Amino acid sequence: MGVRHVGRRPVRAVRATRFAGMRRVVVGLIVTGLPVWSTTPVQTAWASHPACFGAAARDPVHRCINASLKLRVVPTPSEAQIMPNTPCTPIEAAINVCTFGTPAATAAGTIALIGDSHAWQWRGAVDVVARALNWQGLSSTRSSCPFTEGLTLLPEPKRAQCTEWNRGLLQWLTQHPEISTIFTSDHPGPVVTSRGQSLLAAQVAGVTAAWDALPATVKHVIVIRDIPYVHESTLACIERAIARHEDAGPACAVLRGEALHHDPDVVAAERLRSHRVQVVDLTHFFCDRRLCYPVVGGALVYRDADHLTSVFATTLGPFLLQQVDRLMASWR
Repeated sequence: MGVRHVGRRPVRAVRATRFAGMRRVVVGLIVTGLPVWSTTPVQTAWASHPACFGAAARDPVHRCINASLKLRVVPTPSEAQIMPNTPCTPIEAAINVCTFGTPAATAAGTIALIGDSHAWQWRGAVDVVARALNWQGLSSTRSSCPFTEGLTLLPEPKRAQCTEWNRGLLQWLTQHPEISTIFTSDHPGPVVTSRGQSLLAAQVAGVTAAWDALPATVKHVIVIRDIPYVHESTLACIERAIARHEDAGPACAVLRGEALHHDPDVVAAERLRSHRVQVVDLTHFFCDRRLCYPVVGGALVYRDADHLTSVFATTLGPFLLQQVDRLMASWR
C-alpha cells in the first residue's frame, strides 16, 4: 500500500491575523507536516521524508496514512541521544540567549521562548511558527529551572541559581520591549509549599506570580501544554521492536492515564481566564483515547522519557502554527 489521503489537499494556505498591527498570508504546509520554507541544514535533511511523516500522521482534520512508514523510526533512539536541537545562534551570555526564526533585520515582530528544558524541546516547532510569520525568535531556557516565582525544591546551589535565573529573565524581558509574545512550557517540578497548601496549589501560585511580574510590554503568553511522559524502558523497547521488524509505535505504547499528568502552567492559565495567557494543547498528536505513542508517522517522538526529539518537534510546527493563528484571531 502507498499513501492514502482522506479529505486533504497537498498544500494548505494559512491566514495569519493581526500581530502587533501585522497581517500576512502564510502558504506552505505540505503533506509531510514540514514547511516548504525550511532552509536550515537540519530541516533540509528532513524534507526528503515521505508524506504523512511525523505529526502529520495524526492530523485530526486531514487524515494521512502512509503504510511505508509502519516500520520506520527516524531517528533511532541511539541517534536521538546525540542529535542537536534546532539551530539557535547565541547572542547574549548573561542569561544564555540565542536567536532563531527570521533574522532581526527583516523580522516583522519578536517573540521569546522561555522556561526549562520542557520549553527548550519545543524550539523546533516554534521555529516553524516564527519563520512562517516572519518573527525573530529569542530563546532563553535553563534546564530544571521552570519559569516560576515559587521556590523550587532543588539542592543548593541549583535552587539559588534558578531563583537568580528567573529574576534575570524578568529583567531581560523588561529591557526588550520589542518582545510582545512569549511561548513557555515547563516540567511540573516540586516547589516549597505553605502550611496546608497542596503541591499543585503552590505550583500554580508560583507560575501565576511569575506571569504577573512580566512587563506590560509582554501582551501575550502562549502556554504549550507539557508532553505526555513515557517509561524509562520505552526507548529500549523501541530498539527491540526495530530489531524484530515490528511496528514500534503500538508495540511500545504507554497507557494514556499513565502518560498524562497535571500541568501547573495549564491549570494556572485556565484559572486566570485571561486573554493575555492562553493554552495550546497538542496532546492529540501523541495519544489517542487509550494510548500514547513513542513513534508517530515514522518519527521517534522521545529522546528520553520526557523530552521530544527535535525531529518530531519540527513536524509539530505546522500544527502549532494553526493554533497560534487561532489565538491571534482573538487578539484583534
